[in-house]
Amino acid sequence: MVVWIVLFVLSFLVFLWFEFKKQYRLAFLFKGLTSLLFVSTAVWGRFVEGVGWNSNQIQFAALWITALIMGLLGDLFLVSGNGSPVTRFFQKIEESEIKTVDRMAGTISFAIAHVLNITALLLISTLEWKAVLLSVVVTAVTFSAGIFFMKLKFGKLLIPSIGYSLLLFFFFGQALFGGFSLGTIQFHLMVLIGAFLFALSDLVLTPILYGGKNLFSLKAINLTLYYAAQIVLAFSIWYLA
Repeated sequence: MVVWIVLFVLSFLVFLWFEFKKQYRLAFLFKGLTSLLFVSTAVWGRFVEGVGWNSNQIQFAALWITALIMGLLGDLFLVSGNGSPVTRFFQKIEESEIKTVDRMAGTISFAIAHVLNITALLLISTLEWKAVLLSVVVTAVTFSAGIFFMKLKFGKLLIPSIGYSLLLFFFFGQALFGGFSLGTIQFHLMVLIGAFLFALSDLVLTPILYGGKNLFSLKAINLTLYYAAQIVLAFSIWYLA
C-alpha cells in the first residue's frame, strides 16, 4: 500500500506544480498518470491484495473499477488552458464551443461513474430513501444558492449539472445511510470518506467552472479533495472481504 501512496502523491504533486506554472500540456500528462494510478491501485487491490471471490464481490469490484476508469476519462476532459487535447483532436468543433464540449463530456463521464458507484452499493445494501431525500434537498439548496446568490452561469449545462448533482449526492447518501452486507469496517469508512470528499471537491469546482473563480488556490483545493476521494475509493476495494 505504501508504494502506491508514494507514487500517487508524487505524481499528483508534479501535476499540481505544472498546473501552477501553467504548463498545461505537461499538467495534462501528469493528470492522466495520476488518474491511471488510482485505477491501478484498485485493480492491484482486487487481484493481488483482495480476498474473496463470491459473485457479489466480483460484480461489486467490476462496477467499482469501471467507475474509476470513467473518472479517469472525465479527468481528460476537465483540464485547464485552452481545452482538452482529447476534444481538440476533433477538428470540426468550433473554438468557442470547446470548453462547453469539455464540460459536457466531463459531466457525462462522472455521471456514469456515479451510476456505477450507486449500482455497486445497491448490490450490497438496500435502497435508502433518506439518501434520495438528501440528494434532492442538497441539490435544490446548492443550485438555488449558486444561481441566485453566487450568480453562477451554467448556460446549456444547467440540466446536466442538476442531474449530475442528484447522482453525486445520492451516492454520498447511500454511502452514509446504507448498511453494507460486504466488506470490513475499513471498507465502510473508506467508501463514506471517499464519497464525502468527492462531494466537497465538486462544490469547490462549481464556482471555478461556472463562476469565473479561476484562482489557483481554489483549483488546488478542488484537485486535492478530488484525488484524495478517488484514491480512498480505490483503496476501499482492498478491504472488500
